Amino acid sequence: MKQSCTSTFRRSAAVGAAVAIVAASSAFGIGATAAVAAPTETTTTTDAGTSANTPAPTMTDPAPVTDEPASPAATTTESAAPTATPAPATPTATESAAPTPASPTATASPAAEQAAPAASTPVTWAEPSSPSAPITFTVTAGQPFSHTFTAQGGDGPLEYLFNSLSFDPSNDPNGWSWNEQTGVLTAAPKSSVDGPVRFEVTATDLHQTAVQYVEITIEPAAAVAITTTVTSTADGFTPAWEVTEDAIRPWSHGDLGAPVSAVPAKPGQSLWFASALFDRFGNPLDGRESSSVTELTSSDPGDVLTWDSERRQWRVTFTDAGRHELTVGAEGLSRTIPVDVADTPLAFTEQSSADTPLGLTATSGTPFSHRFAVSGATGPVEYSLAGADGGDVIGDGDFFRSEFSIDPSTGVLSGTPSPATSYDFEVIARSGSETTTAHVTLTVEPGAAVGVLVTATNGAEGPVWEIGPDGTVLEYTEDGLGAVQTRTVARVPGNQDIPLFLQAIAVDANGNRTTTPDSPHPTVTSDVATDRVSWLADQDTVQVDFPHASIHTLTVSVDGESTSFQVDVQPLTAPAATTTDHPTAGSLAYTGADESGPLAWALGLLASGAGLLVWRLRRRHG
Repeated sequence: MKQSCTSTFRRSAAVGAAVAIVAASSAFGIGATAAVAAPTETTTTTDAGTSANTPAPTMTDPAPVTDEPASPAATTTESAAPTATPAPATPTATESAAPTPASPTATASPAAEQAAPAASTPVTWAEPSSPSAPITFTVTAGQPFSHTFTAQGGDGPLEYLFNSLSFDPSNDPNGWSWNEQTGVLTAAPKSSVDGPVRFEVTATDLHQTAVQYVEITIEPAAAVAITTTVTSTADGFTPAWEVTEDAIRPWSHGDLGAPVSAVPAKPGQSLWFASALFDRFGNPLDGRESSSVTELTSSDPGDVLTWDSERRQWRVTFTDAGRHELTVGAEGLSRTIPVDVADTPLAFTEQSSADTPLGLTATSGTPFSHRFAVSGATGPVEYSLAGADGGDVIGDGDFFRSEFSIDPSTGVLSGTPSPATSYDFEVIARSGSETTTAHVTLTVEPGAAVGVLVTATNGAEGPVWEIGPDGTVLEYTEDGLGAVQTRTVARVPGNQDIPLFLQAIAVDANGNRTTTPDSPHPTVTSDVATDRVSWLADQDTVQVDFPHASIHTLTVSVDGESTSFQVDVQPLTAPAATTTDHPTAGSLAYTGADESGPLAWALGLLASGAGLLVWRLRRRHG
């Protein structure tokens, strides 16, 4: 039924085809008629070179009867009957070769009479309308609607095209449909929340059109339910509660909490009650933005009830502690709202203390969110963050402040952490003159492993190399003043006579260690078959010896992840100065260097986590 373009397209195509047929007829029929009708004219002609006073020669003998069309006699004034083959008359030898113009007294052919256009009848509507003054209808939700639109005039049957101006027909809750041949518009409307429905109805005979503008108002059905919102301020700020037939639920910034048995209040506090009536389709009887006029009573005669006609809400001030029953009524409906009036202090709903903080867990690289809520508030609540015990955040406070924040109105703590660590901090809630504190420990766990971080050293005093998950090699050295210098190199340098010692851990996308004490030890493979790889279990280290000088590619694997890098092994130039045995007690693990050596700090990078921090900073700022 809703094919407002289809029939018009078919009718337009038919009209186009008719025009093409008429054009073809004009080319073959009308042209032929004109050629046959030419003999009706007097064919007395004057040669171009003869004086105007010289009479033109005439034909006195009748034309012979043949199978060909007869040539018209020059002096004949009667119309010659057209033959089956409309060939033009052949001029005689005495006629001028120049074409003779048609006589102005020639009568029009029947075809010419049929081509004359007839007078048109305009398409009109009996009742005028405009976009600003449409034709209006009213229907009640749940009641069927039907109306037939009828226009007058036109040169043929009329069609009616419907264009919805206020809704998308593909997302129509009211089921509007129409018939383009009969002009009937129907619906079973249910929703009134989107306001009046507007249409353009176009009547057309495919040559002329007339538009009627229509507006249909859907009114709510009878009230069947009443819902009340209780707020702590006249402006509707939280804390607030939504009271329905099913439950009483705390409400905050569009989110409903778990049901509660009663609305909390304190002696001397005021609450505001705004109610709305709804029909069986969920349509508000007084509009989406307006409360309904209601009656309110209280079980406690000491309560002060005041009606605010401008805001359409009740203000109730409680004087005595205890359970109060507030009853809201309208349109024969009522709702009883229990209110517990007690001197309840402001407190977080999740208990915590400095000794037993609230424990929260986040994951590195994953968005985190947690809502803090309080009870006992007498007005709007403001949330803020503070360090543990009034000081700074315990942990990396700079990281915490750069990655986490709390919404002061909703109490939602959110952020996307990077370092795997823990933070101790406090959340402060304030309402009026009251303040309460939540003690929190947030633990950030590593994300999924994405690669392997490797530390490489040789068996003598010298640089330390860190190989990131992407294969980048960072070299650490110490200058003459003891300052640490770093630079990026293409390969780890090596020698035939000096072993390379490797330690490795799996890391996540932010460089956090994912390897645990239960993880299997790293494995190392080389693209040079003669390389000797040994696992030194007591040192948690892999030793690699290079019998041949060349560029070697080593691949280190941990927990299913791996990192590859190249070692530029130089040929043996002097007798080996160090042993290839693993280090003994009294020396740093996996190096053989004395613990008091100047590179002792560097050789412990991996174990201490400093290497992780350097790699993270390089990823962040490089």
